[in-house]
Amino acid sequence: MIDSNNFQSEVLSQLTACLVAVDRDREVSQLIQKLPSIADNPEFRYYKAISLVKQDRVGDALNELREIMKTKPEFEKAKELASHLYLHQITLSIKEKDYDKLSFLLNEAFQLLPEDEEITKEISKYKDIFPIVSIKAGNREKAAKYWKEKMIKNPHVPWTIYNLALLYYWWALGAEQDYGKQEKHIRKKYIMKNGKLVDQMTSGDLEEDPKLWRKAIAYWVMIINSNNFWKEWKDFREKSTGIKINDRDINNLRGSLLNERFKQHFKNQIESYKINNQEENYRKYLDLMADFLLEEKVALYYKDALEIAVSMGINLDDIRKRHQFICNIQKLEGEPCFATKRKNCEQKDTCSWAEYCMGGPSCWNKSISFSMPCGPLMLREMGICYEFGKLTEILSKLKPENQRLRKLKLYLGDFGKLLVLVEDLKMPEYAIEKWKRLSKSKKDTPDGKYTYIICLVKRAEVKERRKAYLDALDDLKKAKEYVNLLEHVKDKAFRRISLNLKHEVKKQVIDLCTNKGANVELNEAIRILTKGLEIVEDQSIKNILSNLYCGRGQKRLGRKLFQQAREDFTKALSLVPGNQTAKEGMATAYNNEGVKETDLDRSISLFRKALKYDPESRQIKENLAGAYNSKAVEIVNSINEYNYHYKIDDCKRAVNLLKKAIRLLNPSLEESTILVIESAEDAIEELIKDLDDSLYKSVIINLAAVAKICRQIQTPWRY
Repeated sequence: MIDSNNFQSEVLSQLTACLVAVDRDREVSQLIQKLPSIADNPEFRYYKAISLVKQDRVGDALNELREIMKTKPEFEKAKELASHLYLHQITLSIKEKDYDKLSFLLNEAFQLLPEDEEITKEISKYKDIFPIVSIKAGNREKAAKYWKEKMIKNPHVPWTIYNLALLYYWWALGAEQDYGKQEKHIRKKYIMKNGKLVDQMTSGDLEEDPKLWRKAIAYWVMIINSNNFWKEWKDFREKSTGIKINDRDINNLRGSLLNERFKQHFKNQIESYKINNQEENYRKYLDLMADFLLEEKVALYYKDALEIAVSMGINLDDIRKRHQFICNIQKLEGEPCFATKRKNCEQKDTCSWAEYCMGGPSCWNKSISFSMPCGPLMLREMGICYEFGKLTEILSKLKPENQRLRKLKLYLGDFGKLLVLVEDLKMPEYAIEKWKRLSKSKKDTPDGKYTYIICLVKRAEVKERRKAYLDALDDLKKAKEYVNLLEHVKDKAFRRISLNLKHEVKKQVIDLCTNKGANVELNEAIRILTKGLEIVEDQSIKNILSNLYCGRGQKRLGRKLFQQAREDFTKALSLVPGNQTAKEGMATAYNNEGVKETDLDRSISLFRKALKYDPESRQIKENLAGAYNSKAVEIVNSINEYNYHYKIDDCKRAVNLLKKAIRLLNPSLEESTILVIESAEDAIEELIKDLDDSLYKSVIINLAAVAKICRQIQTPWRY
């Protein structure tokens, strides 16, 4: 039985074909008006497209063909006609050098027509010129998209990366210049409207230049570090020019490209905006410089990771697909389950690779490449941040003694940019400002604490150069507190780092105190070294601080501030118990105060304390002996005929004081001689006749006299 609808459609299609064949195009339009239902019929649309082409309405014809291929992609005649029409339009645009239109046509043809089919072979020849045409047409986005898709499909081809490096560099530079002029970036864009290609004017985004610069950095750093690219580049240049290029020139070129295109450029921008007080732009380029330096640094550490991976049996150059990478990594972890279990894995809830294992073939077979060293910007661009981060983490655990692996892990994390701001740009204040704005959960991680310690240590160095030594020590004290927190981390590599940090903080405190702090004004120096000693227990600081206290004590002695001087000497001795200068200072302080003192009892006490610190001092001995002598005389002078009967003890005390005085002045004097002095007053003339020491004479004479008085008091009838 014949389907009436299909029969009607077939008849109408044949009718349309006949009308088109005899150039009766108007009747085709009338047919649509009479029978609107046939407008969506693929066969009718195909013949209608032919009619439109004959009327030179190619755009409308392509609209019809586009709709056919959406609803009936197997309609070969429509694809063939579209291919011929696009090819005609493309050829015409090339002759007219209309790159805007050419870019649009190529882009649409590649999206609409199938690849690798005989009917589209001619158009496919233009595929490699598409990005260049797009750039000439002012549509860099299309070129970037095309090259990036090509790179993702085959990341081992360095020339695609080189093209993207050039594209983004000049794009970023142009956007920057437009921004500097404060002019809107206008470009012409072609769109299809009512079946016709029309111009549309669009404004560029002037805030895009940092994003463009970051992409330029990512691609250029990778290209500079790609040995394969430079080998191919060298071969190409030698063949095209006939000139031999030596490797040294290549290395010089590789080194200068990044420095000139990025480092020096960003430096100039930073200085310019700083001078002109344009804070927002100044910080923008500061961040770009940090991104660049981080990318460079990580690329260097990346090479270490590649070498270590090879030494452990993983040749990353041979890895082309994600599943190859995961299988190799799991072997390192000791759990090579990916290749065998996948969707049936019992560990899928805890395994770090579960997302990829469950992802299916499209996820497993993703093309990846680790052969060209790069930084975090490029890792994100290639979509392999997680994979490379995991590799670094595992290698770091397996090689805890390798500090560069540990540093690489840090640079790849949340704090890499802050570390570059501190270590390379010497801007710890700015880095600390950024660190404080991070979430508490990030700051409390071992990496977060480590970064803060580095920031504090480096800021302390800056403050030290400005001679703000106390402020510098405040930072070092806080740094030490955070170092102590790191000592309890389970990670062996981090514990090793914490020990190194503790040593570094200690060394910096000691250096500041001993080389800088000790050479400022005395009181300031004491404050600095005292604070330093609160942070680290170090004998060299104690020695210097002890001497500083001695110096201040001597100055206070000169101003007769005996109590304050003794406080300084006491502190000096508490730091260095054997400090001879401090002992002599204490002795001098007590002695000089004793000399000044009018109260003989207090004077004696002071002289005795002085002698304790300097027992060999002849001057102190004489002063104490003189005080004993004077006190004995004072006691005896207080005795008279009215009180003598109860003054015997005072008299004996006076005798003892005089004996002590004699022993101080002449320690070698025999006890028998002293007894003679006490008992035979007449015999002393012989003892003192040749003495030059008036005090010694006086003491001997007074001892004999006081001893006689004692005897008289004990026998009152002789008094």
